[in-house]
Amino acid sequence: MGEFIQEKIAQHWGDSIRKSDSFVEWKKRMLFKNKSRIEIIKRVLKRLGPKPKILEVGCGPSNYLLLVKEIRPDAELYGIDISKEAVEVSKKKGVTAHLADQQDMPFPENFFDLVLSFGVVEHYVDPQDTAKAIREHIRVTKKYAYINVPNKCSLIGLEYKIGNRLFRKRSIEKQVIEDGQFYSSSDMKKMAETAGSTMSIEKINDGNVLPLYKYLKWIDYLLPSFVSRLLGSSAGIIINKN
Repeated sequence: MGEFIQEKIAQHWGDSIRKSDSFVEWKKRMLFKNKSRIEIIKRVLKRLGPKPKILEVGCGPSNYLLLVKEIRPDAELYGIDISKEAVEVSKKKGVTAHLADQQDMPFPENFFDLVLSFGVVEHYVDPQDTAKAIREHIRVTKKYAYINVPNKCSLIGLEYKIGNRLFRKRSIEKQVIEDGQFYSSSDMKKMAETAGSTMSIEKINDGNVLPLYKYLKWIDYLLPSFVSRLLGSSAGIIINKN
């Protein structure tokens, strides 16, 4: 069942990559919809030394890596994805991209200065698989990892839960393929701690705050960044390996 779901995820997201916006359009949308995440990325990048190696897990079209390159032109960019389309697109953008599974990455321990992972580790039925993926993120970084997933402790999470039960009525397998599981930042912290490494973990959320975002996005945009970091639609953790 696990391999079947992963194949379906690769197909589903491969199709979306072929239809994805340009980096310019993506960046405009991010600056409007999720400025707090960009602020967090900038903050972490400032802590890194020269020529940092940065990996994006589930890189898709590598838009986050292109954003990183704008902020840190000296960075070495790496990506992995289970979608062949993602790997092909990323290589054309100058990323060292690999077709690989996030639970078994083709890199040695402590290879990267920063690992980025946005909306990837939640795509499993069993939370133990999510924990395994997080441990692999921790294994390959020597310093930082910034990971987030859909936030169950948010108004968006509540809206999603109600809508899924009343209207969508999807199987858990279909939900995992399309949207993944929802967790809290506390859930993520506990999963990270199973790695057993010496590290500090900061819980930090981002993303839009209000449900029915399509209709309320202007109100959401005007909210201060700290509101998003408390109640945002994505539950995140920043891992610092000591």
